[in-house]
Amino acid sequence: MAKARLGETAARRTLKRAGYEQLPSKLPGGHGIDGVFVKRGPNGSVMDIIVVESKYSSTGRASLTQTKHMGQQLSPEWVRGNINKLLSTSDASLRSTGQLLRSHESLIRVKANVLDAAGVNRWHRVKIP
Repeated sequence: MAKARLGETAARRTLKRAGYEQLPSKLPGGHGIDGVFVKRGPNGSVMDIIVVESKYSSTGRASLTQTKHMGQQLSPEWVRGNINKLLSTSDASLRSTGQLLRSHESLIRVKANVLDAAGVNRWHRVKIP
């Protein structure tokens, strides 16, 4: 769990430097989306959304998990399933993230972030059939 948080911290730092704002996305028990990052235009409109799944791997090679009910992590089904979970939670900040994702679904991009044992953070554009 601590190693996973290191990867999530590396992702957050990288995307904040690039002008993205992180929105709440972790469901109780640490489940759900590791990171939802939004870039807004000068007028506050949403320009880009990145959904991030962070992994730690001593070798720098990691794979996405096949979930039991929502398909592979970062797949369209997994993203939609997590949006539904965000929308149905009692936490208002998580529901707000779910509403933003639902209303801007066409802007969502997915990225996998892998932190290796040397502290090197690598980003991978994920293509899922």
